[in-house]
Amino acid sequence: MPPSTDDGGSDRSWSGVRIPLLWIFLGSAALLLLWLAGVPLLKSVRALRRRRRTGSASVVGAWAEARDRLRAHGVPVTAGMTVRDLAHAARELPDTEPGLTRVARAVDHALWSGGPSGPDLSDQAWTGVRDLRKALRSRPWTDRLQASLELRMLFRR
Repeated sequence: MPPSTDDGGSDRSWSGVRIPLLWIFLGSAALLLLWLAGVPLLKSVRALRRRRRTGSASVVGAWAEARDRLRAHGVPVTAGMTVRDLAHAARELPDTEPGLTRVARAVDHALWSGGPSGPDLSDQAWTGVRDLRKALRSRPWTDRLQASLELRMLFRR
C-alpha cells in the first residue's frame, strides 16, 4: 500500500466547495475595471444618442444631458424643474449659468414657440451643454471623478 500524502489538515474546502483566492481577486478586479471604464463609456454613449436626435428631441436631449451632469455633481434635481430652476439650484457652481441660459432659450423656442426646430436650435442647445461641461471642469478633480463614476445617474430619468 503506497503511503498517503493526505495529512487530513490540508483540505481548505468550505462545505465541499473550493474557491481559490486568485479567482476572487480576478473577479473583483474585473468588476472594478468594468465600473471604472464602463460607467463613463455608457454616459458618453447616452450623450451621443441624445445628440443625434433631430428637431426638438435633440434640444430636449441637451436639457436632459445638462440636468444629468449637474445631478452627478450634487445639484438637487426634482421632476418638475425647468432649466431656469436648475440654473438657480446650480448657482453655487461657478460659471454654469451662461450654458444653462443658452439651453433654456433653446428649450423655450423648441417647446413653446410653435415653430420648427432646426439644426441651428439644436446646435445652440448643445453649445450650452458644452459651456456647462467647461464650467464643471473647474471643479476639483475628486468631484469630477466622483461625478464621472456615479452609477445611479445611468438609471434615473
